[in-house]
Amino acid sequence: MNKPLLLVAVCILTAVASVTGQDLQFGQVKLLTFQANTSPYTSPVYTVPTNKVWKIEGGACLGSVDIYEVNGLRVNLQLSSNGTFPGAVPLWFPAGTTLKFYNDGSTGSSFGCFISLIEFDVTP
Repeated sequence: MNKPLLLVAVCILTAVASVTGQDLQFGQVKLLTFQANTSPYTSPVYTVPTNKVWKIEGGACLGSVDIYEVNGLRVNLQLSSNGTFPGAVPLWFPAGTTLKFYNDGSTGSSFGCFISLIEFDVTP
């Protein structure tokens, strides 16, 4: 990205942040965990709480894991390939966002995963 375009992007983001008057304050570190004895597997729906923002930092899974749906829209964004999280993170999700994760069945009959995220409080 060239410098003038980067400067314009930073200015726009700064302006938007100052207009909204909201800040993010560290809340807690969370682990989303799921496991199953059958594969493929689709996780329960996880919802970012009101006045919160989630930042997915990483995790570890047995096999391949995708973000399967965001707000009901199928996206299939691969998070884990063979247990590690490659270049897809960090990912930010605002309050009200719903997430569903999916394992493709390559692990055989059992499956386990944890996803590490930081939850921020949105403050006025």
